Amino acid sequence: MSSNIETSNVETTTVQTGTQPQPKIIVSRYELYPKDEPTCYCVGFTVSCPTGQKTMYRDTQVTLEEANNESESTIVSMAYTALKSDIDAWIETEMSKPCILGTEFVPSV
Repeated sequence: MSSNIETSNVETTTVQTGTQPQPKIIVSRYELYPKDEPTCYCVGFTVSCPTGQKTMYRDTQVTLEEANNESESTIVSMAYTALKSDIDAWIETEMSKPCILGTEFVPSV
């Protein structure tokens, strides 16, 4: 589910392991949904490769019943858990590509 609803960033997470730069996962949507009669939180993530050349957006819904008056960070974690395998698969695919892809080439001659 994707839509053009105004949102604000809630939190930014940068994962670092070893020496290779890791993708950034940004909470780019967090709102009650639908606007008129909310039944859930819609939580979306924008994932970007270290070079910033490739990005992906995914969102999911956490029902008000599931949210059960939990904190924003807990609701975001619930949403991430639901999307984790999809996000991880995209990261694995993109991170396996050569780092040179998406960079500007300036000939020396």
